[in-house]
Amino acid sequence: MAETESPSWVSKLPRETVIGVNTLSILTVLVAYGLWIKRGCVAFLPFLSDLGLRAPESTFFTAAIAVCGPMVAIILISEVSRLRAKLVAADVPLAIWSITATAGVLALLGIAVVAMCPWDQMFYSHNFGAGIFFSSACAFMFGLTTCAAQLEDENAPYPKFIKVTRIFTLIALVCMVIGGSLYLPYGPKPPCPEEVQGERPPIEGTCVEYGPDHFAAFCNGDLMTHSHFLGNLCAVMEWCAFGTIMAAMNVYIFYRSEQKGDGENQALI
Repeated sequence: MAETESPSWVSKLPRETVIGVNTLSILTVLVAYGLWIKRGCVAFLPFLSDLGLRAPESTFFTAAIAVCGPMVAIILISEVSRLRAKLVAADVPLAIWSITATAGVLALLGIAVVAMCPWDQMFYSHNFGAGIFFSSACAFMFGLTTCAAQLEDENAPYPKFIKVTRIFTLIALVCMVIGGSLYLPYGPKPPCPEEVQGERPPIEGTCVEYGPDHFAAFCNGDLMTHSHFLGNLCAVMEWCAFGTIMAAMNVYIFYRSEQKGDGENQALI
């Protein structure tokens, strides 16, 4: 029987990184939202990605994702590495762990696509990335808690951090489903193809030429999403989904690391 010690960065770095992600995300949203309001746009409520449509809001929005992306990757890598070591030591199959790790990678790729593809220019790519991010992030958090549960005593109740993380993730999933169903009829329309730019769309209302006038009408709440209660509710659901995913990650990282035996020496046969 040999004693192996988990690397200190595996158990300690995620907490510090999450604090950094939280701080930067909150500051960025506050600054970008303040600039959105200063522009004269509707206060209640832009989509998160609306803040990435025009400078200077888009500068903060894109820069924050560029910085937070690698930080979240550190959290993902360190946590899945820690879990894999514990699962292998406990002789637990790695099938769920493999699915979880894949979901984490897809979530990171999804948010990268969102940042690089503003919806008023690359509508379908943006929404594809957003769908991949939200669905994969929920799958990742459910996967983390399932892997953690595999390491617990079958006859003992699950630790509180597993239950609370799953509750937040379930709320995020519900918000994602509601928001997605509202986005189809009440979300913004895609930009018109080049062949109809400056002309009336082939079917009125199927696409929009996002010139300065259209953007002003959109952000002022006179056109499309923010001109309708259900469109604004769709935006609320996006904030709800993103916020509860962040809450789930915080609960998991901070409360998991307080569990007895986490980061301690592990006996390997």
